[in-house]
Order: sequence, then C-alpha cells, then structure tokens
Amino acid sequence: MSEPVPVLNTVPEMTGTIVDAGRLAEAASVTGAAGPASKPGGTATIAWANRSANASPAVGDVEGAPRSAEGSAAGAAPKTESEAKSMFIVLIGAKREKNRGEARARDGTILPSPCYPLPVIAVLAAYALQGSALPLGPSKVEISVRGVALEAFTYKPKNYDGKRMILVFHGTLRDADRYRDDSEAMAERFGALIVAPKFDAERFPNRRYHRGGILNEDGTAAPKDEWTYPLIPLIAQEVRRREEKPKLPYVLLGHSAGGQFLVRLAGFYGDHGATRIVAANPGSDLFPTREMPFGYGFGKLPESLSSDDTIRRYLAQPLTLYLGTADDGHDEDLDESPEAMVQGPGRLQRGRAIFAAARKLAKAKGWRLNWRIVETPGVGHDHAKMFDAPETGKALVYSG
Repeated sequence: MSEPVPVLNTVPEMTGTIVDAGRLAEAASVTGAAGPASKPGGTATIAWANRSANASPAVGDVEGAPRSAEGSAAGAAPKTESEAKSMFIVLIGAKREKNRGEARARDGTILPSPCYPLPVIAVLAAYALQGSALPLGPSKVEISVRGVALEAFTYKPKNYDGKRMILVFHGTLRDADRYRDDSEAMAERFGALIVAPKFDAERFPNRRYHRGGILNEDGTAAPKDEWTYPLIPLIAQEVRRREEKPKLPYVLLGHSAGGQFLVRLAGFYGDHGATRIVAANPGSDLFPTREMPFGYGFGKLPESLSSDDTIRRYLAQPLTLYLGTADDGHDEDLDESPEAMVQGPGRLQRGRAIFAAARKLAKAKGWRLNWRIVETPGVGHDHAKMFDAPETGKALVYSG
C-alpha cells in the first residue's frame, strides 16, 4: 500500500493564514475540495483538488487527518511525486494550543499560524488556487486559462494603486519579456500594472496570433471556443483574482503583430472586457468591408462573421489606432502582399485609411463610431518609443 506523498513544499506567504468559517467554506466550494466541517479545537482534516497554474506543489499528509479505508488521506491523495505536482492540499481545521492554531506535517514540521484564537485555519487554500499577488517590479508568472499555460511577464510600479492594468501584446518576434521591459516607464507614468503574455510561435502561429484563430488551416471557420481571443479576458480575470481586485479596469495595447491581433479582436470578439483597445502600428488592418478578403476585411467569411451587424459592432468598439508618423514605408517585416498594398504603402497610411473608411461608413449607415486615431510625430516602427511618447496617454484614454 502506497504512503501519501511527503510534504514537497509550502508557500510561505499563505502558510498559517487565518480565515473565518465562511471564507473557508467558500475556498472549499471553489476548489471542489472535500472534508468535514471544522469544530473548535478539532484536529486538522485534509482534502485534495487539482492544482491551478503558478501554485507551488504543496502536498502531503497531516497529523490527525481522517483516513480512508485504504489508509490514505481523505480525498483522492496522489500516490507518486509526479502525480502530486498537479495537485494541492487544503488543510481544514487545526489543533489548538493556548489559542494558537497549529498544523503539523507528518514529519512533525509545524506549519505556523498567527496567534489568533480562531478555530479554523486554511493553509494553502485560496493561495494555492489563485496564486499570490504579483510582486513589485518585474516578474514572470505562469497563467493557465482553458487548459492553456502561458508565460506572462509583469511589472508592478511602486506607485501602483490597484486602479489600472495594461495588457501588452508583443510583435511577431514573440518577445513578451522585452515588451514588458520597454513598458516599465509607461507603468511608472500611469501607475499601471503591466502584464505581457507570451504567445509562442509553436502553439500560436500567425494564423492563431496575428489572425486570432478565426479560420482553420484549411480556410474553414473555426469554432469560437478555439479562437485565441477568448483567452484574453480570462488572463485579465486571473490577474484580477491574484490581485484581489475583481473589477480592476484594463486596457489592451499591442504593437505591430500585437496591433494586428487587437484590431481583429475588436472586429470579431466583443467580450474582451477592456475599457480601450489600442492597436499601435499594425502591419495590416481589418477594413470594415466585405470587398477585402479576411485578414484585410470581412470578405469570404460566413455570414455570421461578416454581416452588417458584425461590422456595426466593430465600429462601436473602443478602438484606438495609434500611429507613428515615421512608420510610413517599406521595411523587412511589412506585409506587402497585393491585398495589403491596397490599404496603403506603409502602416501610417493604412491606419489613416481604415479610420477614414470607418468614419465614412458610420456616417452613411447612421452607426456609432467609437474609434479614435492618435498620431505621435517622428516615431517609426518602434514599440518602445511609441510607449514612451507623450501621446500614449491619449491613446489609452488616460488623458486627453
């Protein structure tokens, strides 16, 4: 008979956290953990549940825990270290000694708790489920949404007050870490938390990043739940949960390929939850017309993705086209296909052209246009200079 796996690790920031019975019940409900209700002075009980992303592996047995018929801890305890790495432990209740809650691992190690006369202790419960709040300064975390594990590079400035978050989307080089680094001055300027998720080329080739996974490889329409776009509000939701800021407003900001990703997100996915979508210097744009094929417009798509209602909703999105006036000609990364060249010879011209087309269509149809165009003088295809430019506040609608 296999013994339960020894304690592999604990998460110091959460170990010994005191919670009341309501909070504990909520944590158990969220995790799906099993275990009897605690009683004042009762011994610790144990429950197991799937571990979420970024939770340190913290598994083991607790002295006094109820045993199943097979001798393992109550709940479905893992039998191997490998299995344990995908689990986490919830300790419910604890021994009390002179008003000090105390839980002991099987090896006798005390998991400390503050000296509060509360009978209920949850060790590694909400923390293991949600991860910790992001630290000050730069960091890298793993965020798992819909079974997809993503690296996210973050920066929290000292003047962050829990009121602003900017999700930053990298270009075709997939250099999310560099985009985070080049966002630090912007973070300090606006007191905003920066989160730059990485969409690697292996799992998110251009079809799934630049164009959001709208179409399958064979050109047929992909199911909506296979698009990349639904991951975005879930990433924001996970950061909100870690920060304990369930209503933290956020803006989406992408440059180059990241700008293309966001322009098309605005066209097809309205459930993004962002207060503003900022597409900086996208190489090609999604024109509000069926006269251009998908990637450049709404042509050759099913009715459900190209109807007048779809285009009307697109124009109502809070989209900013943020353009550098020197990004106006050829470079090695510019899309120079015939379809793209119809939009203009450079990114600046294409951005101006799509805005003019949207304004003309909105006027003709009597539709609302919630777009804005912001230009920063003398800046070319350089995300760092775009982020540092004075006009960034206006693009994000943080000023002006």
